[in-house]
Amino acid sequence: MLSVNDLKGLLEVNKVATLPFIVAAYFQEFGFSHFPDFISRDNVFFICAMFVVIVVIAFIALWAAFDFVNILDAKLHGTLFSLAAASLLSFAVLGFFAGSAKINIHVSWFIAAGACGLYLLDVKRKSERIMAESRTRT
Repeated sequence: MLSVNDLKGLLEVNKVATLPFIVAAYFQEFGFSHFPDFISRDNVFFICAMFVVIVVIAFIALWAAFDFVNILDAKLHGTLFSLAAASLLSFAVLGFFAGSAKINIHVSWFIAAGACGLYLLDVKRKSERIMAESRTRT
């Protein structure tokens, strides 16, 4: 059974683990087929360099997406983070119970969705705490 401290630790790990899970799910699903032709599949240095480039691009895209969600969440009075987190966690639970044999998606996408959903829950919890502290100061 998970304790409260285990859950807090898992939420802290998701700050770092969300992006690698998404990138790993992408490579698990599509492989290296989207790499340019001039990159040799035998050269480990070029594969690592392209992996870093893809991670940086994904980081920038996720940063923009989370900022957009944060702005929309502020305009909608805190409902968007809850909806997004519940949707991602539901997708993750669906994958664990339905299995990837029934659904034509690799299991790593379900893990990535769960990590992202937990990250959004952590962001929502921390932003609500910061907003409550700022209200009590004024």
